[in-house]
Amino acid sequence: MKLLVGRKGKHEAIPANLLIPEGVSGKKRAALVIHPQGKDAIGRKGGPLSPLAERFLKNGAPVMSIDCFLVGELKTGARKKTEKHWLTYNRTDLALRVQDILTAIGYLRSRDDVSGVDLVGLDASGVWCLLANALAPEVRRAAIDLNGFSDDRSAWAEECFVPGILRAGGARVAAGLCVPRRILLFDTRGKFPTDFASAAYEAAGRRKRLRVEEGDLKDDEIAEWFLGR
Repeated sequence: MKLLVGRKGKHEAIPANLLIPEGVSGKKRAALVIHPQGKDAIGRKGGPLSPLAERFLKNGAPVMSIDCFLVGELKTGARKKTEKHWLTYNRTDLALRVQDILTAIGYLRSRDDVSGVDLVGLDASGVWCLLANALAPEVRRAAIDLNGFSDDRSAWAEECFVPGILRAGGARVAAGLCVPRRILLFDTRGKFPTDFASAAYEAAGRRKRLRVEEGDLKDDEIAEWFLGR
């Protein structure tokens, strides 16, 4: 099912693919899967699906993916940022992508057949989803592909510029703000600082709800973590 989702009065039209498992009735937890290549990276109705989408659907979970800002159908070219103080008056690409993810979460929660939302951020979109997850306490579980993100000045400047974000603690603090919900941080490659998140989960008595993997994980491994109890 192809959709356009958005917030009322905000003039948003975010392209989305929503896959509904056949033969399943009642409310089910939905999975929102974000990919830097957009909604078609997980597949579409009538076409090939990613192993991750297949696993969720097989277990009765609706799966949704979107084209975040400047991705997929919204890929209209980079914005002109040469004007002096451009970001004083305009939101960054990353900020708009995080809002798109939050909007998609809100849409799924509004559906009568959805009881809750889980979040998956793959490849470069993992950081987008980590920031969104910190702002979405209604998300039960999130699997975040850190893709070797180092959370230092060079990483933010080159990959996802946000003025002043390190003054607020950066992605390491965003991971800690996910307490007490379950979160899987993978493909850290030993670069991402997990100290703050580990301390936050430990202080909350929820250490087992944080899982960290230095290596990359296959789709089946990610799905298994979500489907585990």
